[in-house]
Amino acid sequence: MKKEWRKIITYSVVAFGLGCAGVTTINGLEGDQVEAAQTSFVSESANDIEQRLFAQSPRHYVEMEGKVRAYDGKNITILHPIHGEKTFSIASDAIISDRYIKLKKSVLAEVKIFDSEVYRIETERTIETYGTLSSLDNKKITVTVDNVKKEFPKGKFFHLDKDGYRGSVIGMPVSITLDSGFTALNAEIEDDYDDLDDDDHYDD
Repeated sequence: MKKEWRKIITYSVVAFGLGCAGVTTINGLEGDQVEAAQTSFVSESANDIEQRLFAQSPRHYVEMEGKVRAYDGKNITILHPIHGEKTFSIASDAIISDRYIKLKKSVLAEVKIFDSEVYRIETERTIETYGTLSSLDNKKITVTVDNVKKEFPKGKFFHLDKDGYRGSVIGMPVSITLDSGFTALNAEIEDDYDDLDDDDHYDD
């Protein structure tokens, strides 16, 4: 279980691949050894850059998960399951990680942004969103974020993980895993509720 309460719009810290010329797509690598070597190299570079950029300006260094609504190579529009659409310009040295799911309209993706420009896009099979649990019934789960309620239909095998918590879950912070249709596949009560601070909430 994740032990940390991330920003409601899943804005957080990550960076990737500055210094690469052009928009690079990690796609179709030939040979297991080549693929493993390049994956290792990219990961190390990302960690180094992440630390440096965050140290420079943490409030200009964010990420967002959602569904791709538009993509043309220069700009990308992401629909967040709670906060709606946002459009970002893509840096000339951005890296696109879409080896398993091709980047296109309607797929899920995570975008990493520094100083208002996207420098990494990674396609995803599922995404997570966060809120305060308002209600739960047989068909849907409802969370509240910034005084706004949002309902998600529950998937067939939906499960709420209480992490051993025995009290009422209403009013507790919760993370929800969503598919591309924004259906809730599962949810998890966050157990560090008392540790929340202002930085854990979305800043526009």
